[in-house]
Amino acid sequence: MEESDAVAVAKAREGDQDAFRVLVERHSLRLFQLAYRMTGNEQDAEDMVQETFLRAYNRLDRFESRAGFGTWLHRIAANCSLDLLRRQKRRGDRERTHTCTWSILCHFMVGLYLRFQGVTINLHLSSGSSRLPSSF
Repeated sequence: MEESDAVAVAKAREGDQDAFRVLVERHSLRLFQLAYRMTGNEQDAEDMVQETFLRAYNRLDRFESRAGFGTWLHRIAANCSLDLLRRQKRRGDRERTHTCTWSILCHFMVGLYLRFQGVTINLHLSSGSSRLPSSF
């Protein structure tokens, strides 16, 4: 029988590494999808998932059960990805940032349209945005 996130978090707080491993396995794919949509790069997305779980593990004592554990992880992953994009922008990695911005915008607009139509699906954006003019 699969234990709930709340039970796994409680065990992980007590030092049970297997409980935290369960949480990692349960949430990794969804966090990778988020990070990939935001960064537009598989390697960066993998790094952001790793950073997310590292931050979550180090801050388990700060997790409040008002929201779900998955929601908390989602926020951490989004912040990690935004931090990466800011660092890339400061370093001058503008082409990658524009591609990412375009991908996020496309995903948001399609998602908004589909929600309006009452349809829910997961989208995986291809690298087609790289054909955009560099002015985007």
